[in-house]
Amino acid sequence: MIDVLFFILGILIALVFTKKPIQIQIHHKNENIVPPVPESLMPKMSEVMHNKDAEEDKAYEDMRSIVDEVNEIFGGSDNE
Repeated sequence: MIDVLFFILGILIALVFTKKPIQIQIHHKNENIVPPVPESLMPKMSEVMHNKDAEEDKAYEDMRSIVDEVNEIFGGSDNE
């Protein structure tokens, strides 16, 4: 409540000293605008995206074998 009182008091003091209302302007400009990808590159990008990566597949296989070893060591009721 006191915050609202001080806000209104500040507006009144600003009006008395400047003889004009306070103007609040918000200027926003998005600087991260990237041009869209040309349609001619779309098929090539799709082809690259759908190709399998052998190193990534090997890493997933290694992780899976480690998880299987841990499950074998610790066991558990859901491990059959």
